[in-house]
Amino acid sequence: MIRRFPVACLLTSFGCAAIAATMNTPPAARTVEAQDEAFGLRLPDPYRWMEGEGNAEFDGWLRAEGAYGRAQLDAEPRLKFWRERLEAVARAGVINRLQQPMKGRIFFLRASEGREGVLMVRNADGSERTLLDPGAQQGGSGALTAAITGYSASPDGQRVAVNVQRGGSELTTIEVLNVDDASSAPPDTIADVWGEFQAGWLPDGKSFVYTQLAPPAERDATDPMLDMRVRLHALGTSPAADPVVVRRGLNPSVALTPNEFPLLDVSEDSEFALLIIGGARPQARACFTRRAAALRPDAKWSCPVDYDDNVQGLALHHDQLYLTSMKGHPNGQLLRRQLAARGHAGPAQVVIREDESAVMTGLAVASDGLYVRRMRGGPDELLRLDYPGGAPGRVGLPYSGAIYILNADPRAAGVVFTLQGWTQPRTAFRVSAGDTRPGDLHLGADSPADYSGITADEVTAASADGTEVPLTIIHRRDAQRPLREIAMLEGYGGYGISTQPYFDPMALEWVRAGHVFAYAHVRGGGEKGDRWRIAGSGPAKERGVEDFIACAQALTVLGWADRERIVAFGGSMGGVVVGGAITRQPQAFAAAAIQSGILNPARLLAAKNGANQFAEVGDPRTEAGLKSVSAMDPYLRVKAGTAYPAVLLVVGVNDNRVAPWNSGKFGARLLAASTSGKPVWFRLDADMGHFNTAQAALSREQADIYTFAEREAPAPSSSAKE
Repeated sequence: MIRRFPVACLLTSFGCAAIAATMNTPPAARTVEAQDEAFGLRLPDPYRWMEGEGNAEFDGWLRAEGAYGRAQLDAEPRLKFWRERLEAVARAGVINRLQQPMKGRIFFLRASEGREGVLMVRNADGSERTLLDPGAQQGGSGALTAAITGYSASPDGQRVAVNVQRGGSELTTIEVLNVDDASSAPPDTIADVWGEFQAGWLPDGKSFVYTQLAPPAERDATDPMLDMRVRLHALGTSPAADPVVVRRGLNPSVALTPNEFPLLDVSEDSEFALLIIGGARPQARACFTRRAAALRPDAKWSCPVDYDDNVQGLALHHDQLYLTSMKGHPNGQLLRRQLAARGHAGPAQVVIREDESAVMTGLAVASDGLYVRRMRGGPDELLRLDYPGGAPGRVGLPYSGAIYILNADPRAAGVVFTLQGWTQPRTAFRVSAGDTRPGDLHLGADSPADYSGITADEVTAASADGTEVPLTIIHRRDAQRPLREIAMLEGYGGYGISTQPYFDPMALEWVRAGHVFAYAHVRGGGEKGDRWRIAGSGPAKERGVEDFIACAQALTVLGWADRERIVAFGGSMGGVVVGGAITRQPQAFAAAAIQSGILNPARLLAAKNGANQFAEVGDPRTEAGLKSVSAMDPYLRVKAGTAYPAVLLVVGVNDNRVAPWNSGKFGARLLAASTSGKPVWFRLDADMGHFNTAQAALSREQADIYTFAEREAPAPSSSAKE
């Protein structure tokens, strides 16, 4: 029988929380007769009505589901324990977005007291000042969550352009601050900039280029991420008059597709400007022209780097273009090409050959040399070499860990970077010219708790085809196997992104309470180089699902958890892996928590940011692409009469990366199909986008996930009850 909410609950969230809290079961969603038929495939889609922006019926249904889930979580006695425990560690300071000094000034974000990151500046004399506290801009209303997603300091260190988002949407406004007094000028406020795209200052420090969404009148009705363009802004002028420098169809020497993002580098280190073109894929295209001509819409660009070159890192120093290429070398080799004034790029010369045991993952250009980051079995190493291509020397790191931030200024010597481990807090360091070891910048925070009693084991699991899959298991040192606690297993497996050692106090608190937190390094990531990425992308996406299931089985075989106490965890592209695993082998998991997951990739074309995913999963407009995405689609995999595990779907209302209806459709189909009697709850956040970024908000979200996990996979011992 189909249960329906009153009409008022479909049109507005007013009053729905009270109604949902008194219901014994979540509301059922209506179904429609809809399906896709193409290339011999027939794909039924009974919840097609949930799609689309501004869908009042779906919004009302989702809010009612979220209210019901909220009421159920709030009724759980363990929630208070987890909120108190995680809020305590969320107050610790975290350093992020560290930028190489500009004229003696270091800029960085400091998140503390559970708030969003605050933009700070440290002067040459060591004094520190707050430049921008995004939370203070809200006027105390708290209606939306303001956050800094990035920033860029001018070459003279006098100004900083800051990307600020509200409500977690990742669509930001660029605001320009004067560093001396933290003042801002209203004309220099630019809207509709994706949060990852910072301003690129010109050498004069009085103008910058930026990549912006298409204007509303030209914007695609379904996908606003299409047809981005580069514009030029001069300080003190109206952004409405900013000229377009690069966009699709403007210049015949630069061919762009609608789903490509153009980024322009015009730093004064080189007489050339570099145009980097890419999207949700590790490879990039690159074009160059004389810097003096780069700001003209009719500039003559030469494009010597295409996607087929499999270049995943670029750096420009004077007339030398340095490239990290995985073509024929899946662990990467460093190449160098000399650029000439008439648009000619010389042949590629090998600067650093491929290392069979280390993956090249990052470059940073400084005046004293080129700094190269390589991942060796999880932890990183840092190399430095003289120009144009001397023998690389290794920079001694204080401890074994991962470098997540590596920044340099081509006009200054040395680099700044952060280092962290599974149980080692993030610390900021600087290497100056001639240093044999990095110097501690004393920007990091002490550990919020004593995690010396926790350790990480690196093991492997044999996947369905025999491939050995890396598996990290974080546990208490005093844990005795067989352990009867809950194992949280996280997986991602997308875009060649690697899960490296990462200091996460909230995960460590789960372990400190007696449980296990494990990371499945499935194919599709980059832990074993580009070969590992390709082996889990597109038509091969199922290999990542098989890897994840194998890691779950390994946890049982190794004695870290019973099958009845394994909880799958993942988000975004990890939704394909986790959603695929629990629908392919539901009996392998007690429960799953999926954050902002891609759960219906066969319908990418109906979603904003959908076309951007074609390189990773396939283009559903083609026969090969549709067969690829439909085969991996968790929503299409749900079968009636199947006993599925308990599922918590974490959804941000303002998500511009993954449409919330992915979670809605998947959850509705699970509710209708499952015979296990286990819950499918929605955890809805009206002030969240793709992910929570404020530590306080994140701690509340994680408390909900841990509470749900303990409810659905209760551990018999007392260690997790302390």
